[in-house]
This record gives sequence, structure tokens and C-alpha cells, in this order.
Amino acid sequence: MPSPLRHSEGMLLRLCGVDAQHEMTWSEYARAFVWFSGVGVLLLYALLRLQEFLPLHANAAALTTLLLPDLAANTAISFATTTTWQAYAGETTIMYASQLIGLAAQNFLAGAAGLAIGFRWCHWIVQRDA
Repeated sequence: MPSPLRHSEGMLLRLCGVDAQHEMTWSEYARAFVWFSGVGVLLLYALLRLQEFLPLHANAAALTTLLLPDLAANTAISFATTTTWQAYAGETTIMYASQLIGLAAQNFLAGAAGLAIGFRWCHWIVQRDA
């Protein structure tokens, strides 16, 4: 008996134009990883730059620090590369919504993408040696 999730997965794959039978090459994986990471950086950068319009303001006076373009870009890139380097006091500079929606999500997604690439690399090694 097919799983109910199998039908949902098939619909999602068709909607995205993905062929479930096609196995991606290393270059396709690399392109997908770069695109995924790039979109994550852009979304986090936009979120950090527009955080004054988000709910859950804890310290509205501190907004001027992170609204600087270079600091927001540095933060977005560092969270996308899982270095999470911060040049500010996170608790007093970034609003709660930015921390919850942006930084926490990017922390998880960047690590998950790296693990996915690592697992796939191991699969390629096993396939090559078989």
C-alpha cells in the first residue's frame, strides 16, 4: 500500500519540474548547493536590512547598528557558511523576529545542506569503488 506522503511527494516533484528517476551529477549538485546558499544569503540579508518593519521589537534603538549594509551582508554570509561570526552584541542589536526567522533558520539550513552534500559525496565514493 503506497504511503500518503508518496502522493504528496510526487505532486511536489512534478510542480517543481523534477524528474525523480534522474540522478544528479556532481556539477548539478554543486550548482544546486550554490544557488541554495545564495538564496539563503539574499533572504537573510533582506530580513536583516528590513527588520525594523518586523514584529517582536525588543530594542528599537539598536536597529541603526545592523541596518548598515556591510554588517548585514557580513552576518548573512557568515551564517550561510556556518561560521556564525558576529561583530555586534546579538541580544541587543538584532530583533527577536530576525533571530527566530533568519539566523536560527539559516543556522539549520546551512548545516543541513552541508550534511546533504557530505552524504552524497560518501554515496559517490561507494558507487565508484563498487
